[in-house]
Amino acid sequence: MIKQQTENRILSGSVSSPTPVIDVGAYSSLATAVATIGTVERTTLVVTDDQYISDDLEVTSNLSLVVMRPGALRVAAGKTLTISGPFQSDLSYIFTGDGAVVFGADSIRFYEPIWFNSTDQPPIANTFAVGAITKNISPAVGSPKGWVCTVAGTPGTWVSEGNL
Repeated sequence: MIKQQTENRILSGSVSSPTPVIDVGAYSSLATAVATIGTVERTTLVVTDDQYISDDLEVTSNLSLVVMRPGALRVAAGKTLTISGPFQSDLSYIFTGDGAVVFGADSIRFYEPIWFNSTDQPPIANTFAVGAITKNISPAVGSPKGWVCTVAGTPGTWVSEGNL
């Protein structure tokens, strides 16, 4: 059991490694948490409330980002949130706003369309590595079960896993 105290909030949880777990709510913003922690220490950042991204921001590869309900990341128009480290979230609508979200090559293996409120299409934005997978969250007979990224890129080339 790790307890990490940051400012005046405490986040408790069981983890399998000595990586510090920090509630982003202990900082004035996600950007402040990223800047304060820097690039040296391996840390898990947990988002449990709305975070507004008003400038380009990179969550560096030393940081694992976990978004938990009701948390959301709201990216302003013309701005980019780059998630270079590991990323986790439940199946909820967590990315809003008119800005872009870019995942690093090792950030995610499974892309969930519901994160962006998309339901029945492969990704049309963001950067993906070969082997990324997304499922159709509104399946119907005759429609694709999901898609696999076969060529890395923005958004990459997505091929159907076959129809139901």
